[in-house]
Amino acid sequence: MKLTSIITTAALAGLSLTQALAAPTIFSRGHTDVGIAFEGGAFDLHVHSEGYDLEAEPGAAVLRVLPTAQNTIPPIPAFSFLGAAGNSVWILPQDSGAAEAAGLLFLGIGSEEIEPGTFAGDLSMALTNVEFTPEPGSSPGGQFSLFTVNSGGSPTVMMSTHDGIDSADTTTFTPGGHLHANWAFTQPGRYVVTFAVTGTPTGGSSVTDSASYTFVVKSSASAFDTQVQGGEPISASGGTALITSLSPVVVAPDRSALLFATLKKPVGSTAVITASNDRALLRVSEYVPEIIAREGDQALGLPGSKIKAFTDANASNDGTIVVNATLLPNVGGVLPTSDVVLAVATPSGLAPVVREGDAVVGFPGYNFLSFASYLPADNGHVIGVATVRNTTLNKNKSVVFRGAAGGEPTILAATGEPLATDAGTLIVKTISRPTRLNQPFGHTNGCLQMLIGFTDGSTQIMRFIAPVLE
Repeated sequence: MKLTSIITTAALAGLSLTQALAAPTIFSRGHTDVGIAFEGGAFDLHVHSEGYDLEAEPGAAVLRVLPTAQNTIPPIPAFSFLGAAGNSVWILPQDSGAAEAAGLLFLGIGSEEIEPGTFAGDLSMALTNVEFTPEPGSSPGGQFSLFTVNSGGSPTVMMSTHDGIDSADTTTFTPGGHLHANWAFTQPGRYVVTFAVTGTPTGGSSVTDSASYTFVVKSSASAFDTQVQGGEPISASGGTALITSLSPVVVAPDRSALLFATLKKPVGSTAVITASNDRALLRVSEYVPEIIAREGDQALGLPGSKIKAFTDANASNDGTIVVNATLLPNVGGVLPTSDVVLAVATPSGLAPVVREGDAVVGFPGYNFLSFASYLPADNGHVIGVATVRNTTLNKNKSVVFRGAAGGEPTILAATGEPLATDAGTLIVKTISRPTRLNQPFGHTNGCLQMLIGFTDGSTQIMRFIAPVLE
């Protein structure tokens, strides 16, 4: 095979304007196909996700090859077309079980949409071009191969750029059929792979069409690592939604990310996406976005209630997520004076821990008024700072509290009340209310740290710990 058109670019500036600016649909996992249809005498080339029932034009699709695809080229001569034994290679496997176990795309070539008898003979798909942009810090010269492996472990090369591109880099398949193979890449980075599909309609002349497909191969060592992006599909309301706008919230101790996102309904989806439930709190862990809660959800234990908006969220070491949300007033018994809630995320929804208007145990006549700061602690607990108010006395107190869903919050400290310290029992005068939990005072491992002032004029940095409760 002679070298004809493997192009390595040094930066994204080398991409066409269309490639750089097209709003993408992201495909990261599940059964997905390079789809081939035939309509009106012409091929319709596209990308289709079986799992998300989502279709995109080739130029508007990004096929992600995640770090779990990284393998080592075996010391077997038959695999030398991939490169030197021991080198890394990223592979989307032909086996569905292997793809699912590694959380990868199970990528096939599907022509099921073509009716039997449409073509006289097989279709062919030829590799015509590969453009490669290295991941920052990676080496140039990324190569692409498509191959199958039989039950005995022997490979059959369908196409490969290692020795150039020519007419031998072609595979044939039956119209109306479906095949899976191993998609291999030797360097992390961006590959724009162009295929030409050819067939002869029954009673007609040969027809050819081509399309370019973008693959992004990701390295676990990359300093620039996109976890989630606009255009990525996510399951919602029994259908598929597309993630549009994104807003970061916090990185959790396990390096997963919490973020707010806007969802939209793609054409043909059965998902229920309206103006009242198109905002969601997402968690993204190792490139997998999942919905934690959505606007319009009911807060657990509050029949008829609906979440109106999310204000903030945070996560603890063990994965407990606390959410500050506003409920829709005058719905489900929620009043404007009781529409703010701190809740922990559970598999069934958001479970309130403390809510604006709740009575303060141990402080007759006082009710929670507002929450200045808070964080999740292990085992579904929340610890934070709040203002409580006695309307009869027209008096406010600042309190440090600890609580969990299904129980009454416990007050750990309150202004005007005694508190045991190393200097003896002192009367609390002031409690700091940091606007962010890590500035200027903060939290770690389920502890809240803040400045406490006492009536004797002294001040102390106090640490309040939410203990692990069985």
